[in-house]
Amino acid sequence: MTIDDLFARHGAIALDSNVLIYTVDATMPQGIVAKAIVNGIEAGRADASIASVALTEVLAGPAAAGDTDAFEHLDGDLWSIQGLTVIPMDRRIAVEAARARGGAELPILGW
Repeated sequence: MTIDDLFARHGAIALDSNVLIYTVDATMPQGIVAKAIVNGIEAGRADASIASVALTEVLAGPAAAGDTDAFEHLDGDLWSIQGLTVIPMDRRIAVEAARARGGAELPILGW
Protein backbone atom coordinates (compact mmCIF):
# COMPACT_ATOMS: atom_id res chain seq x y z
CA MET A 1 0.00 0.00 0.00
CA THR A 2 1.32 3.44 -0.86
CA ILE A 3 0.84 6.63 1.11
CA ASP A 4 -1.63 7.80 -1.53
CA ASP A 5 -3.56 4.51 -1.15
CA LEU A 6 -3.65 4.98 2.61
CA PHE A 7 -5.21 8.42 2.35
CA ALA A 8 -7.54 7.41 -0.49
CA ARG A 9 -8.94 4.51 1.54
CA HIS A 10 -9.08 6.06 5.00
CA GLY A 11 -10.51 9.40 6.08
CA ALA A 12 -9.37 8.80 9.64
CA ILE A 13 -6.36 6.92 10.94
CA ALA A 14 -4.96 6.06 14.36
CA LEU A 15 -1.23 6.39 14.82
CA ASP A 16 1.06 4.35 17.00
CA SER A 17 4.02 5.97 18.70
CA ASN A 18 6.44 4.39 16.23
CA VAL A 19 5.16 6.65 13.44
CA LEU A 20 6.09 9.75 15.44
CA ILE A 21 9.35 8.22 16.63
CA TYR A 22 10.40 7.53 13.04
CA THR A 23 9.66 11.12 12.01
CA VAL A 24 12.54 12.23 14.24
CA ASP A 25 14.98 10.64 11.77
CA ALA A 26 13.38 11.16 8.38
CA THR A 27 16.49 9.89 6.56
CA MET A 28 15.77 6.22 7.30
CA PRO A 29 13.23 4.50 5.01
CA GLN A 30 10.73 4.21 7.87
CA GLY A 31 11.29 7.86 8.72
CA ILE A 32 10.59 8.94 5.16
CA VAL A 33 7.28 7.04 5.18
CA ALA A 34 6.36 8.31 8.65
CA LYS A 35 7.09 11.91 7.65
CA ALA A 36 4.93 11.49 4.52
CA ILE A 37 2.06 10.26 6.71
CA VAL A 38 2.40 13.22 9.07
CA ASN A 39 2.63 15.62 6.11
CA GLY A 40 -0.56 14.12 4.66
CA ILE A 41 -2.35 14.57 7.98
CA GLU A 42 -1.22 18.19 8.19
CA ALA A 43 -2.37 18.72 4.60
CA GLY A 44 -5.87 17.56 5.59
CA ARG A 45 -5.81 14.27 3.68
CA ALA A 46 -7.10 12.42 6.79
CA ASP A 47 -7.93 13.05 10.40
CA ALA A 48 -5.61 11.29 12.80
CA SER A 49 -5.61 10.37 16.45
CA ILE A 50 -3.07 9.05 18.89
CA ALA A 51 -3.36 7.92 22.49
CA SER A 52 -1.79 10.23 25.04
CA VAL A 53 0.37 7.35 26.29
CA ALA A 54 2.08 7.33 22.88
CA LEU A 55 3.42 10.81 23.60
CA THR A 56 5.10 9.34 26.66
CA GLU A 57 6.72 6.70 24.48
CA VAL A 58 7.91 9.26 21.93
CA LEU A 59 9.36 11.65 24.51
CA ALA A 60 11.04 8.91 26.56
CA GLY A 61 14.03 8.75 24.18
CA PRO A 62 15.24 12.32 24.62
CA ALA A 63 14.33 12.18 28.32
CA ALA A 64 16.46 9.07 28.83
CA ALA A 65 19.33 10.73 26.97
CA GLY A 66 19.02 13.79 29.23
CA ASP A 67 18.64 15.96 26.12
CA THR A 68 16.47 18.82 27.38
CA ASP A 69 16.63 20.74 24.10
CA ALA A 70 15.55 17.73 22.02
CA PHE A 71 12.82 16.90 24.56
CA GLU A 72 11.32 20.39 24.47
CA HIS A 73 11.65 20.70 20.69
CA LEU A 74 10.01 17.32 20.09
CA ASP A 75 7.23 18.06 22.59
CA GLY A 76 6.44 21.30 20.73
CA ASP A 77 6.57 19.56 17.35
CA LEU A 78 4.14 16.86 18.48
CA TRP A 79 1.57 19.33 19.79
CA SER A 80 1.78 21.41 16.61
CA ILE A 81 0.75 18.65 14.18
CA GLN A 82 -2.41 19.99 12.58
CA GLY A 83 -5.14 17.36 12.23
CA LEU A 84 -3.78 15.14 15.02
CA THR A 85 -6.04 14.62 18.02
CA VAL A 86 -4.52 13.33 21.23
CA ILE A 87 -6.94 10.98 22.97
CA PRO A 88 -6.62 10.90 26.77
CA MET A 89 -6.10 7.39 28.08
CA ASP A 90 -8.88 6.40 30.44
CA ARG A 91 -9.64 2.97 31.85
CA ARG A 92 -11.97 1.89 29.04
CA ILE A 93 -9.56 2.95 26.31
CA ALA A 94 -6.63 1.25 28.06
CA VAL A 95 -8.55 -2.01 28.42
CA GLU A 96 -9.82 -1.98 24.84
CA ALA A 97 -6.34 -1.13 23.53
CA ALA A 98 -4.90 -4.09 25.44
CA ARG A 99 -7.60 -6.32 23.98
CA ALA A 100 -6.87 -5.15 20.44
CA ARG A 101 -3.11 -5.36 20.88
CA GLY A 102 -3.28 -8.82 22.42
CA GLY A 103 -5.50 -10.12 19.64
CA ALA A 104 -7.35 -12.41 22.03
CA GLU A 105 -11.07 -13.02 21.69
CA LEU A 106 -12.05 -11.70 25.10
CA PRO A 107 -15.53 -10.54 26.09
CA ILE A 108 -16.23 -6.82 26.14
CA LEU A 109 -16.41 -5.61 29.73
CA GLY A 110 -19.83 -4.26 30.72
CA TRP A 111 -18.97 -1.17 32.73
